[in-house]
Amino acid sequence: MTPGHPVPSWRVRERRARHDALLDAARAVFAERGYHAATVEEIAARAEVGKGTVYLHFPEGKAALLDAVVGAHLDDLRALVFRSFGEGEGPVRYRFWTLALAVATYFQERPELLRFHALELPHLYFDPDAGPTAGRIDRLVGDLIDVVAPALEAAGGTGAIPTRLAAYHLLVTLLGALTALSLTTDDAACAWGLVPSELADALTALAFDGVPLGPPP
Repeated sequence: MTPGHPVPSWRVRERRARHDALLDAARAVFAERGYHAATVEEIAARAEVGKGTVYLHFPEGKAALLDAVVGAHLDDLRALVFRSFGEGEGPVRYRFWTLALAVATYFQERPELLRFHALELPHLYFDPDAGPTAGRIDRLVGDLIDVVAPALEAAGGTGAIPTRLAAYHLLVTLLGALTALSLTTDDAACAWGLVPSELADALTALAFDGVPLGPPP
């Protein structure tokens, strides 16, 4: 026990455990059914609690659960980028590789979040009934560009491409490609047989070297 930090009571621990179980259940149901098709009853059943327990923890029901799921997911992605670019050291290419590896591993370990990120977030961004989701995504993108752009500038600029646009390109390459590849947990590999480190190699080459094209037909 850390001095000055008493151990939470069993009631507090139980409340936290139920809160986390509800978030896990909501994440899974939203990924499988979509936000609008999902119901509070389904989420409660998945968490093995009564419907009233959902409203006890999330008084606004499904909308509050969505906000919590989206917020936690985007905060996790923000932390990965800050760890690689805000706190990391080394050449920009290496820092992008470490980020690609971290994000690939993150999604591989959370396949329901990959599905949610790929299928639900794009729709929810333009959905007026999805609460602050669009604002959260906009803030995340802005924060990430603010972290990546200085690293590009310190590396000597980006030539003809504006620095912030180049930073956006790196992030889109990373998240967009991971979504398209549809990572799974089978054999610790993605759907095309790449482990996270190999996927990080491929995405880094794509982001920094582009796709070599042959002569036109």
